[in-house]
Amino acid sequence: MLKVKHKLLARQIKKMLGESELDNPKIVEFLHVINDTYQEFEEERELIERSMELSSLELTESLETMRQQKAELSEAYESLRSTQVQLAETERIAEMRAEMHRAIEEKNGELLASEEELRQKNEELLASEEELKQNIEEMHSIQERLQEQKAFLEQTVTELKNTQNQLIQSEKMAALGQLVANIAHEINTPLGAISSSIKYIYNGLQTSIPELTVFLKTLSPTDLVLFQQFVTEASQQTQILSTREERQIKRGLREQLEIEQLEDIDWVADTLVDARMHEKLQAYLPIIHNTKALDLAYRLASLQRSANTIQTATQKVSKIIFALKNFSRHDDSDTMISADLHDTLETVLTIYQNHIKRGIEVVRHFEPIPAMMCYPDELMQVWTNILHNALQAMDNNGTIIISTRFAVDEKKIVVSLADTGKGIPEAIQDKIFNAFFTTKKIGEGSGLGLDIARKIVEKHQGNIYFQSEEGKGTTFFVELPFVEAVEE
Repeated sequence: MLKVKHKLLARQIKKMLGESELDNPKIVEFLHVINDTYQEFEEERELIERSMELSSLELTESLETMRQQKAELSEAYESLRSTQVQLAETERIAEMRAEMHRAIEEKNGELLASEEELRQKNEELLASEEELKQNIEEMHSIQERLQEQKAFLEQTVTELKNTQNQLIQSEKMAALGQLVANIAHEINTPLGAISSSIKYIYNGLQTSIPELTVFLKTLSPTDLVLFQQFVTEASQQTQILSTREERQIKRGLREQLEIEQLEDIDWVADTLVDARMHEKLQAYLPIIHNTKALDLAYRLASLQRSANTIQTATQKVSKIIFALKNFSRHDDSDTMISADLHDTLETVLTIYQNHIKRGIEVVRHFEPIPAMMCYPDELMQVWTNILHNALQAMDNNGTIIISTRFAVDEKKIVVSLADTGKGIPEAIQDKIFNAFFTTKKIGEGSGLGLDIARKIVEKHQGNIYFQSEEGKGTTFFVELPFVEAVEE
């Protein structure tokens, strides 16, 4: 029996051929071949394994060598990299040193230039110092001249203010001079009434008092009361009648007196109409029937009316004199005082009363305005100039509307004076506030009125302007800041 060294092969032969086949010569020969081949293979495998062991040992040694070489290379690389870093740092330091050297050289150059510039500046400063000394001396000289000019200007301003005040006063006096004749007439009229009334009172008292004492004793208590009532009521009559109206009333009154069967009808009618008691005929019949009582009652009532006339005339003259006093007053203090704005307007209207009453209707729209701080004398000049121009523009025939408004929120007063005159031509509207500009004939105006008015309003920190339409009239507006009056 063949002995097969390869056990796996033996098992496979037995399994596939059966154990009986192992004695077959061909199989045995085949198995010998295979066994020899296997034997050779085993020898070669062992040889290969030995070679592989030797190769593995050599590879292990080579790997260890390579590891050592790698470590050495790593150390060399690290050393090289450190060297490169050192070289780079060295180069950077070298560049920095070079840059510092360049900077130092530049700074040295700049320092040299600065020293030169400093030297030049020093020389310039020395020259400037000398120039400054000259300038200071010149400044002192200029300051002295300025002080002289200041004193001169202050004196000039003072003179200008005085001149302006004198100009305003002169303008005021010129306006007053134009009104003197009219004002004289305004004063003469009440003075004439006073003189006439005084003569009537004097004569009346001489004739009436002696008769009155005797006559009153003859009257009954009832008639005495009626007599007194007639005198009182007749003295208070102010009705004005034209001659034509008086004739008509007397005709009707005579018819009534005839019915009452009175004597001397014409005299009674004349007396009742003169006393303006013609409408009281029935109430005073007992007095009217007594001719003596009617005559004395009429004379006493006339005496009282004459006294009232004197009082009214005196008040009128006093008002005119007061207005003249206020208008012509000249205040050099240049200090605002407390004043009633409406009083300044009324003063001017009083001065112009004779002009106004002949054909001018004055309409007042006055709002309540508290006393305010202003220059009242100068404001009267403003109203005078505007009113005078308005009267001339209307040829003393038309309507003047004077309005005052107190704008509380804006703290200002607005005064407007409107006329129904010819209006201001558009071509000259931008010139009317110019000094010496006038459209009036020579001798009728100086051309300073509205210029003075503008300066006075501006002195009050106010504003003056106008609206005008040719053929319809002009309205001047004066806006003044409201400065509350200071209590003294």
